[in-house]
Amino acid sequence: MRRIIGWLGIAASKFHDWRTRYGSANEHNALVPRDWWLEPWEKAAILEFNRAHPLGKAKGDIPG
Repeated sequence: MRRIIGWLGIAASKFHDWRTRYGSANEHNALVPRDWWLEPWEKAAILEFNRAHPLGKAKGDIPG
């Protein structure tokens, strides 16, 4: 294991932290933004921008 850790160029403690976290959900300390955190004017601005700058056709619009 030491050789692999050396090749990776990381501290042994970092490697063992990764092994401990492997397979678990990615968690962080910051607050996760929620849709109710947006002010009504922000929601309106987002929707207006989306109407003015569409990303493409919806799946229902694609022939086939």
